[in-house]
Amino acid sequence: MQWKGIRFYRVNAESSSDDNFTKLAVNVDISDLKVNGGGLRIDFSYAVDYQPGVGKMKFDGYALLGGTKAELDAAQNGWKKDRSLPKDIAEPLVNIIKFSAETNGVLVAKALNMVPPLLAPKIDLKLEK
Repeated sequence: MQWKGIRFYRVNAESSSDDNFTKLAVNVDISDLKVNGGGLRIDFSYAVDYQPGVGKMKFDGYALLGGTKAELDAAQNGWKKDRSLPKDIAEPLVNIIKFSAETNGVLVAKALNMVPPLLAPKIDLKLEK
């Protein structure tokens, strides 16, 4: 399967306080998945909560994924059955959403004089001897 792109269609953000935040809570929610024009459309939201009560930012969008009819049907059937995605779709999907929302979130945060919602990746080093 190949990733065709990602599109945001709604962004909501608010700065509620000039206080410093102590925690950045992030939630990715996959709301729908359907075969659409020879591809897979995966609807999602990416929400950031600057806690406690400092601000919020939310992106709604969808990702497009191409593949064979069998691959697309299998993904759609799995979603209909138990609202789950196979790891080979879920893992890159979350990373694509995270990267795109964080990148665009920099501009939204700047407009509201907020700290950008950038989460540093965890790096695991394996040292060879």
